[in-house]
Amino acid sequence: MKTWITIIFGIGFLASTGVKAQESEANPTEAGKITVATNNSVQNLGVVEFTEGIPKYFSLGDKRSCTAVANYATDGIEVDFQFQVTNSDGSVNPLGASKLIAPIPDQFCIVTSGDVSIGLIPVVTTNTLACPTVHNLGAVVFTEGKPRNFNFGHAISCTATATRVPIGIQVDFLIQMTNSDGTAYSLGSPRLIATIPNQYCDITSGGVTIELIPKLKIPPKKWWQF
Repeated sequence: MKTWITIIFGIGFLASTGVKAQESEANPTEAGKITVATNNSVQNLGVVEFTEGIPKYFSLGDKRSCTAVANYATDGIEVDFQFQVTNSDGSVNPLGASKLIAPIPDQFCIVTSGDVSIGLIPVVTTNTLACPTVHNLGAVVFTEGKPRNFNFGHAISCTATATRVPIGIQVDFLIQMTNSDGTAYSLGSPRLIATIPNQYCDITSGGVTIELIPKLKIPPKKWWQF
């Protein structure tokens, strides 16, 4: 008799536990809350207010950080992330880029790159700042191999270096955003090659678009070339 009572009690306990597990899985809202609350790898940034096209910086701890640029898209809010880690010597290494699209307003989203995951509710306001998203530099004359610096305001700047290549002029850019503590964070390192002289070219990285007509100074002749 004691054996039968023990077996019946055990079956009842397992059945009760199974019902509770099924109820939890059937409720996606509760399951989502549990996942976010118990997953230590997901850093919850809460509601993040973006100005359209203007990068924001986030420190994620353990020398890791990211910049994010949000824009309106046809299917919701689109946010582009650049993750990076700062080395002990102050140099920055990229950890990867990710994109999220939030189709539903006020929806909690999670974006992951490598072993870094962050959660947020993105909110975007229209960019009414004097600093435009597109920066037209006009005609820029480069000395081959020597970098030129450009400041776009709102802590965004870039360095551009031009070299001559067989098919035209190659320009390598390093676009950065400077944090309040003076640390610079990369928004990308795009490259353009201008194959047609005096033609406008453009590159885009990290929500920043740069337009220019690249030109190279003609190096002076050496004495033996006259």
